[in-house]
Amino acid sequence: MASSSSSSTTAAALQVTSLELPPPLTSTTPGTWAYDTMSRRVLENIVQGTVVADNEHLLDNAARGRISLLEAELANAAETKLEHILHHANGENETSSNDEKAWRQLMQPYVERGDTWLSAPWLVTEFYLYRRILHATGYFDAKAPLHLHDPFALQKKKGLAACASAMSSLAPRVNAFAATDFGDDLDAKSDQLRLFVMLSLWGNRMDLSIWPSEGDGAASSARAAKAVEVALAESASNLLHDDADNAMKVIVNARRVDIVVDNAGFELVTDLALADALACAGGEGACVTLRVKGHPTYVSDVILEDVFETIDTLAASKEEAVAAMATRWKTHMRSGRWVVAPHDYWAQGFPFWTMPEDVVAAVSGADAVILKGDANYRRLLGDLQWPLSTPFAEVAGYMPAPTLALRTLKAELGCGMAEDRVAYAEAESDDWMVSGRFGVVQFWEGVSAGESCASVRAARTKEYFTM
Repeated sequence: MASSSSSSTTAAALQVTSLELPPPLTSTTPGTWAYDTMSRRVLENIVQGTVVADNEHLLDNAARGRISLLEAELANAAETKLEHILHHANGENETSSNDEKAWRQLMQPYVERGDTWLSAPWLVTEFYLYRRILHATGYFDAKAPLHLHDPFALQKKKGLAACASAMSSLAPRVNAFAATDFGDDLDAKSDQLRLFVMLSLWGNRMDLSIWPSEGDGAASSARAAKAVEVALAESASNLLHDDADNAMKVIVNARRVDIVVDNAGFELVTDLALADALACAGGEGACVTLRVKGHPTYVSDVILEDVFETIDTLAASKEEAVAAMATRWKTHMRSGRWVVAPHDYWAQGFPFWTMPEDVVAAVSGADAVILKGDANYRRLLGDLQWPLSTPFAEVAGYMPAPTLALRTLKAELGCGMAEDRVAYAEAESDDWMVSGRFGVVQFWEGVSAGESCASVRAARTKEYFTM
């Protein structure tokens, strides 16, 4: 599982048990992205601008009342104290949810302490918001009109439609890789596979530019058509850390890779392109597991239905190359080379070192785990304010398998970035940490002794919940 440099990586991992945890990001500082998100954006853009606007014709009176209550809390976020999710249930049942115990565990320290929407850790309150939205709409109530209805479905459909023109550029590349017999030429295969890693990385950023806004569908599609070339052309200058070459040594012939997926739309398509390349590179018997959210969250985050809808939509394309690509993906699904595995844990605000045993067992058999996007990266770091130069291995050296993080920066935290690269980004843009312009490709090679990772997870979990 470890490469020739694993001895130094293992040593770094063993040191993290005693690494003191820095403080978490909160939303209390005006002028920060976290503050603007929790004091304004979630109310205006998410609850009112998306949930209510997109589902107005479906909401019953009970759902409207619960949404109004949530709106009132967010309008006074600095003063409103957090409560457990079912505190305001008023007799309604969440008959199809299985996560109440987990959420009670996560929220208990902040409820006991009297934290508000702004004073509690940002990671916790942001995930909590989306879970509250599902409670408000009746997602888990079998008797509610919106039972198991994704309140963000319309946005996802718009996002997928807007990226249709980009498929013409992407599909031939994907199909060419699948058709190539690299033989023993690992260098050529690694170079081509690296391309799909970069596409998957920058797909997270491209999602920001192609997401449709009212009256901007044509402009969004035009930007999407150039997204692949633009992202690849800018990747070198905008990468603040690049471990792709080290990662290639592990994943180029990997028999099993897990991808913890992030956003729907064009980003999901680039993730599926990477999954296709990995399945083909690994040869007969290779398997890629797509780990998706167990329920909707963060507007665009992928759930099980999004994967199948995306593939079905592409398979129906009039573009021959796009349809051929998606048809091969359907074959991967039928043959077991691709597995889609939803789990509620991926939709909860826990740091990843709190990973429950069933999730640890599920991912520990992978040759590598690829973490996509900013929210997953924040969970990897616990949403803590690590010094930006802290080595990635010291921060992430608790994962149960080798870990490749593909992240475009959309939150004011990070690690593993050299001072000169940070200085470059700061000189380029005041909002370099939140704009999605800059990215990192960071790889931790894992350790041969699983017990060391388990001890790190246990130590960090204990310290985290007493901070």
